[in-house]
Amino acid sequence: MSTNNSSIVSIEQTDIFHYFCNLIIKTKDIIRFLLITAMSLMTLSGHAQESVYSFQIQR
Repeated sequence: MSTNNSSIVSIEQTDIFHYFCNLIIKTKDIIRFLLITAMSLMTLSGHAQESVYSFQIQR
């Protein structure tokens, strides 16, 4: 019985470990997605400002 209990405990620990690993991977993906969207938005706004600036210079 004692060996059976220890195996159950180890399985629960690995489940918790896998849960935390999946959580970390998901948060990494979310952070990467937010960074990519922020960078793309910054570059888009930068290009828009550059085009407006050049248009003002041309006028």
